[in-house]
Amino acid sequence: QQLNPILSIPVPSPVTSLCFTASAGNPNASDSETKYPDYVVDDGEHDDQDDDSDSDSSDDSSEGFQFRSAQLVQNRQDINIGRVYHDPQLMSQQSLASCHSDGTLRLWDLNRRIAVSEMPFEGPGLSVRRLSSKVKEGGNESISPLFLYHRRDPNGTVSIIDSTQSKVVQEFQTRSQNFCAAAPCYGDDNLLAIPSTNDSTITVIDRRDQRPAYVLPIKDKGMLSSLSMGMTAESQKPILVCGMENGSVIFNQLCYDQPRQKHEINLTKDPVLTVDMATSAPRLQSSAQPDDSSKSSSIIVAAGMAGDAAEISELPADQQGRVALLKATHESTNDDWDVKIRARMATCRVDDISYGKPGVSICRFRPVDGRLLAVGGWDRRTRIFDRSTGRPMAILKGHEGSMNSLDWAPNSVQTGLFASAGENDNRIYLWKCFASAK
Repeated sequence: QQLNPILSIPVPSPVTSLCFTASAGNPNASDSETKYPDYVVDDGEHDDQDDDSDSDSSDDSSEGFQFRSAQLVQNRQDINIGRVYHDPQLMSQQSLASCHSDGTLRLWDLNRRIAVSEMPFEGPGLSVRRLSSKVKEGGNESISPLFLYHRRDPNGTVSIIDSTQSKVVQEFQTRSQNFCAAAPCYGDDNLLAIPSTNDSTITVIDRRDQRPAYVLPIKDKGMLSSLSMGMTAESQKPILVCGMENGSVIFNQLCYDQPRQKHEINLTKDPVLTVDMATSAPRLQSSAQPDDSSKSSSIIVAAGMAGDAAEISELPADQQGRVALLKATHESTNDDWDVKIRARMATCRVDDISYGKPGVSICRFRPVDGRLLAVGGWDRRTRIFDRSTGRPMAILKGHEGSMNSLDWAPNSVQTGLFASAGENDNRIYLWKCFASAK
């Protein structure tokens, strides 16, 4: 079943990344607010603009794919065609940051349906990510007002932005000119993992003293291509996950008073373009009782890979999937990590009949519970997978270019709110995906 977004926001220039933030504001809002044309919901004749060369329409109905599409959007009669679809309860207190190919950073008030701030910067935007949020009682996420903005200016600058004031509060120069984006640390908003001048070295910055807490060179794996970092619930030590150009994923547990522990697993010969972790406290469970001396902790990591259809079609079936779910378990008894491939998921078909575009650009776990994984592909689609089984749940269509940005709202467990943008789209889509029953 083809799905339509609940809201479509036109933007003046292509979006390169987006993230939900705390309520956006501007001290001079009356001077800086920009009202864009009405954001019209598509009318059911949504043009997916597929062409024969990369169509994967047969994949959408492949055996084994089960969709629960009806749960993704409200009933069709709730959508007033040709007018703004506006649910005050759904959009209340929802704000979005987007960075663009022209360097502009925009802050959106989704409830009022306006851009409340536009901040020009040098160099194209690479990534925006909100800093660590805390889980409150009842399963909601308390959003930090801070988010990072990484851009590809001559200094590879990472700015920390206060969304409530629309201003820069800190800046760091990575000197990096590759496409690996900086990553916040889930569970500790003081730590940032950033690339460096050396394309295979990571620096972890502590924002409190603005000094490197760790410098990690990685040898013989090619360039660094993706980063994710988080704290385990048990040890409260940061774990840094690195996707590499040679197709490996490297796990580093960082300790101030002892050497770092490292484990790596090779997934493919293609670059690992995106990694994400399910690491908030409710998602990290000890497999032993608290008074057991042999405690272990585990994290789940999603890795998305590049890939050429012709080459992938020649691989064994169990290696063709461009998304891997990895489970990393730490045993305190021997102080070591065991990393296994939990599932491997495919995007579009790659066979003699249908040569799609199987590569993956971005993946994000749903916050708080981590039960759903959103995957943005080169084939212009976003796919939703069940984290426990790797089973595909739905496909979201409508973008005109390769998917390069997506994010779940901090309260998406309750609201299902989800945002996405594709390369050269010039629009942002809002979706309602698997909201919990009230």
